[in-house]
Amino acid sequence: ENDGKIGAVYYYKRTDEGDQYSSLQKIRPQDGGSSADEFGGELSVDGKFMAVGTYEQVNAKVYIFALDDDDIWKKVAKVDAPSKNHTYFGTDIELMGDNLLVSYWGDWMKRNEESFMVCVLRFLRWN
Repeated sequence: ENDGKIGAVYYYKRTDEGDQYSSLQKIRPQDGGSSADEFGGELSVDGKFMAVGTYEQVNAKVYIFALDDDDIWKKVAKVDAPSKNHTYFGTDIELMGDNLLVSYWGDWMKRNEESFMVCVLRFLRWN
Protein backbone atom coordinates (compact mmCIF):
# COMPACT_ATOMS: atom_id res chain seq x y z
CA GLU A 1 0.00 0.00 0.00
CA ASN A 2 2.56 2.54 -1.12
CA ASP A 3 5.01 1.73 1.66
CA GLY A 4 2.23 1.93 4.26
CA LYS A 5 1.78 5.69 3.99
CA ILE A 6 -1.82 5.67 2.80
CA GLY A 7 -3.91 6.57 5.81
CA ALA A 8 -7.55 6.22 6.72
CA VAL A 9 -10.21 7.95 8.76
CA TYR A 10 -12.38 5.70 10.91
CA TYR A 11 -15.98 6.75 11.55
CA TYR A 12 -17.55 5.61 14.82
CA LYS A 13 -21.01 6.21 16.22
CA ARG A 14 -22.02 6.13 19.85
CA THR A 15 -24.21 3.14 20.71
CA ASP A 16 -27.67 3.44 22.25
CA GLU A 17 -26.12 2.68 25.64
CA GLY A 18 -24.07 5.86 25.23
CA ASP A 19 -20.85 4.55 26.73
CA GLN A 20 -19.48 2.66 23.71
CA TYR A 21 -18.80 3.36 20.07
CA SER A 22 -19.28 1.07 17.10
CA SER A 23 -17.22 1.30 13.93
CA LEU A 24 -19.30 2.28 10.91
CA GLN A 25 -16.83 3.05 8.15
CA LYS A 26 -13.17 3.11 7.15
CA ILE A 27 -12.74 6.12 4.88
CA ARG A 28 -9.92 6.17 2.34
CA PRO A 29 -9.37 8.15 -0.83
CA GLN A 30 -10.59 6.28 -3.88
CA ASP A 31 -7.71 7.36 -6.11
CA GLY A 32 -4.96 5.83 -3.92
CA GLY A 33 -1.36 6.22 -5.02
CA SER A 34 1.09 8.86 -3.87
CA SER A 35 -1.59 11.60 -3.79
CA ALA A 36 -3.17 9.75 -0.88
CA ASP A 37 -0.02 9.53 1.23
CA GLU A 38 -0.73 10.14 4.88
CA PHE A 39 -4.44 10.65 4.21
CA GLY A 40 -6.07 11.82 7.42
CA GLY A 41 -3.13 13.83 8.68
CA GLU A 42 -5.52 16.74 9.11
CA LEU A 43 -9.31 16.87 9.11
CA SER A 44 -12.16 19.24 9.81
CA VAL A 45 -15.89 18.55 10.17
CA ASP A 46 -18.70 21.07 9.76
CA GLY A 47 -22.15 19.53 10.05
CA LYS A 48 -22.50 16.82 7.41
CA PHE A 49 -19.31 17.77 5.58
CA MET A 50 -15.76 16.65 6.31
CA ALA A 51 -12.46 17.78 4.79
CA VAL A 52 -9.51 15.37 5.00
CA GLY A 53 -5.98 16.37 4.07
CA THR A 54 -2.97 14.44 2.85
CA TYR A 55 0.20 15.62 4.51
CA GLU A 56 2.56 15.51 1.56
CA GLN A 57 5.33 17.84 0.47
CA VAL A 58 4.15 17.81 -3.15
CA ASN A 59 0.96 16.67 -4.89
CA ALA A 60 -1.04 17.08 -1.67
CA LYS A 61 -4.81 17.22 -1.84
CA VAL A 62 -7.79 17.89 0.39
CA TYR A 63 -10.77 15.58 -0.01
CA ILE A 64 -14.31 16.70 0.79
CA PHE A 65 -16.85 14.12 2.00
CA ALA A 66 -20.58 14.45 2.70
CA LEU A 67 -22.50 12.32 5.19
CA ASP A 68 -25.55 10.77 3.54
CA ASP A 69 -28.84 9.73 5.16
CA ASP A 70 -27.50 6.19 5.71
CA ASP A 71 -24.56 7.50 7.82
CA ILE A 72 -22.05 6.84 5.03
CA TRP A 73 -19.35 9.39 4.15
CA LYS A 74 -19.08 9.82 0.36
CA LYS A 75 -16.44 11.81 -1.50
CA VAL A 76 -17.94 14.85 -3.20
CA ALA A 77 -14.82 16.81 -4.18
CA LYS A 78 -11.04 16.77 -4.33
CA VAL A 79 -9.06 20.00 -4.06
CA ASP A 80 -5.55 20.10 -5.53
CA ALA A 81 -2.85 22.56 -4.52
CA PRO A 82 -2.97 25.60 -6.83
CA SER A 83 0.67 25.03 -7.88
CA LYS A 84 3.76 22.99 -7.04
CA ASN A 85 5.01 26.00 -5.05
CA HIS A 86 2.34 25.23 -2.45
CA THR A 87 4.40 22.67 -0.52
CA TYR A 88 2.67 20.79 2.27
CA PHE A 89 -0.70 22.01 1.00
CA GLY A 90 -3.30 21.10 3.63
CA THR A 91 -1.00 21.32 6.65
CA ASP A 92 -4.03 22.81 8.40
CA ILE A 93 -7.58 22.83 7.09
CA GLU A 94 -10.85 24.25 8.37
CA LEU A 95 -14.38 23.94 6.99
CA MET A 96 -16.65 26.95 7.46
CA GLY A 97 -20.00 26.48 5.74
CA ASP A 98 -19.34 26.33 1.99
CA ASN A 99 -15.77 27.58 2.42
CA LEU A 100 -12.59 25.65 3.01
CA LEU A 101 -9.51 27.27 4.53
CA VAL A 102 -6.27 25.57 3.51
CA SER A 103 -2.80 26.44 4.74
CA TYR A 104 0.45 25.59 3.01
CA TRP A 105 4.15 26.37 3.09
CA GLY A 106 5.92 28.15 0.26
CA ASP A 107 9.15 27.28 -1.50
CA TRP A 108 10.96 29.84 0.64
CA MET A 109 10.89 27.30 3.51
CA LYS A 110 13.41 25.17 1.62
CA ARG A 111 15.81 28.08 1.27
CA ASN A 112 15.53 29.56 4.75
CA GLU A 113 15.28 26.87 7.39
CA GLU A 114 15.66 29.38 10.24
CA SER A 115 12.47 31.20 9.32
CA PHE A 116 9.22 30.66 11.14
CA MET A 117 6.54 28.73 9.32
CA VAL A 118 4.01 31.11 7.81
CA CYS A 119 0.68 29.66 6.73
CA VAL A 120 -1.13 31.37 3.91
CA LEU A 121 -4.88 30.83 3.95
CA ARG A 122 -6.88 30.50 0.79
CA PHE A 123 -10.65 30.32 0.41
CA LEU A 124 -11.87 27.54 -1.86
CA ARG A 125 -15.44 26.57 -2.75
CA TRP A 126 -16.54 23.06 -3.65
CA ASN A 127 -20.28 23.44 -4.29
